[in-house]
Amino acid sequence: MLSLTHARTAGEALSLSSGGAFPSTAWRSPRPVVEDTRVLAEDVAYACRHNRRTTLINLANQQHVRVYCAGHVVEELLTQYPIWTSKARVPLESSAFLRRWWAEYAPLIRVVPDDGIEDRWLTAAERARVEALRLRDPDDVPSVKLALLTRGLFLSKDKVALGAAYGPESDLVEHGEWVSRLKAGGDAAELERLVAGTGAFLRLGSYGLMRGAQSLYELAGPVVVLVGLIAAYAGVQWLRDASRTEMRKTLSRVVEVAVEVAVQQREREGHFNAALPAVPTAHEIASLPCEARLARTCIRALARSPEGLMSVADLALRVNDADAGTERAVRAVLRGARCCVETEPDQWQLGFALTSHVRLIAPGAWSELP
Repeated sequence: MLSLTHARTAGEALSLSSGGAFPSTAWRSPRPVVEDTRVLAEDVAYACRHNRRTTLINLANQQHVRVYCAGHVVEELLTQYPIWTSKARVPLESSAFLRRWWAEYAPLIRVVPDDGIEDRWLTAAERARVEALRLRDPDDVPSVKLALLTRGLFLSKDKVALGAAYGPESDLVEHGEWVSRLKAGGDAAELERLVAGTGAFLRLGSYGLMRGAQSLYELAGPVVVLVGLIAAYAGVQWLRDASRTEMRKTLSRVVEVAVEVAVQQREREGHFNAALPAVPTAHEIASLPCEARLARTCIRALARSPEGLMSVADLALRVNDADAGTERAVRAVLRGARCCVETEPDQWQLGFALTSHVRLIAPGAWSELP
């Protein structure tokens, strides 16, 4: 399955963004992934040695996952790669590393400045873990905060950083299994089942039906609901005719298959979600100030937005908070958050497109930019 995945994507063009904006995925909600320096460097090195894209980059290229990094991760990679490549167990030409980085990784990675996620947006429990990490390894703090606020899969081999992101008592078995699947040369079979196949077809069909129904409702108003009910009743009566027994059996089988696929897809989603940082309790979220609750909602929505960009009005609709969910409040939070970028008038995304904003993220680390 892995070889098939690589074969399908080897000749495809990378899904480059336009003007620094994420391209729309139309119906697919990308899963955020947050990488630390070591894992990212190992992924690039593997791609160089085997002369092929890795599982992670193939999935990011197809927009099944969306890769985020803290600013210092990219800066460290671009300043330290000559040392890493020369001292690696299997030495690697630094020029080959850099060429692959700019060709395959830079167009897909979105970078959040190290100070882009505010401490005041964290819950008390999250803040306590982050403060403990800051005393032991402050370099990992930006990546951990980014993983917490996006609730993204945190790709790291640092046990201390993982403890800060997931909690000291967390069972990281599911996390370790998914990291193995995403790592360079990992087994892509489970990922393939999670993000593609019949489940994707069903979601696409559902998306089309919902958008069509929404358009009809906006055009004709509540009468559409009445017409729909009448049409459904007429369809049922038409199928009840004795001459259409085989058609009823066929439709019944189709429904059974659809339900089975949906159940399997839900199970796989559950396994993947178990590898993500835990969702804070409602009480923990309620204890935060309005601005913090609003920032968390906006960041998580932007990280997973199928549309690529979201307007203030769209984000305000996502906020289930009567005190904070006004468009004025959303706009104020977005403009004050260094992690959010307005790539077009009233169109926002999370993180900078690396190839469009390199000098804004880590000044001085870009002398090798081709």
